[in-house]
Amino acid sequence: LRSACCRSYDPDLGGVLSALAYDRGIFRGRARLDAARFAAGRFGADLRAAGVAVSGHSRAGTAPAGSRTIAIAPSRPFSELAQFTNVPSNNFAAEMLLKDLGARYGDRGSEAAGIGVVRDTLDDFGLRTVRIADGSGLSRRNASTPRQVVTLLQRMAKPDVAATFRASLAVAGLTGTVKKRMRGTPAAGRCQVKTGTLRLVSALAGYCQTAGGRDVVDRKSTRLNSSHITI
Repeated sequence: LRSACCRSYDPDLGGVLSALAYDRGIFRGRARLDAARFAAGRFGADLRAAGVAVSGHSRAGTAPAGSRTIAIAPSRPFSELAQFTNVPSNNFAAEMLLKDLGARYGDRGSEAAGIGVVRDTLDDFGLRTVRIADGSGLSRRNASTPRQVVTLLQRMAKPDVAATFRASLAVAGLTGTVKKRMRGTPAAGRCQVKTGTLRLVSALAGYCQTAGGRDVVDRKSTRLNSSHITI
């Protein structure tokens, strides 16, 4: 569920939000709204393909009392998850990570709990008026000022997180959502950025290195309509 927007499949997310999802809940180009049951079914099929006997039918529900864990598959490290999310601007991953923050550091794996964790962290950075509505940024209820974004980027440039965070950003003219942008300009290969795009809105924030080797932190937003462009 995305309480700020949609309560069923949202094509902008490119997947079906679920505590258990297989390949984003998409199968043969179609969204499976019963994502958890679909994931269970695919798991059963994979077990059978591996020669493991499976009886009964796959279904979704609460694990029975007394169930035992028989195997654990560790997650990718967060440094890889950040790249997986930020470089291609993966909205589905962003929403799932927000819920995971709520499950790990809040009281449940929900959007609201995740937002609470993010808000507490931003408060520690001195950013107390940022408005957060979802994990992907697709909701127009999200709101922050350019100065707030720059303050956040400055905090993320500190040694404890700088290398991991900057590695998660797309490189102008080379990778991700800016692979085809700013080619043939001084920015190519020298700017690490995150895009933000809604209908009639295009935003860009990140770090650039000047010809003299100095880092610059910047955030720009362009809003288009039929009569003017505002930057």
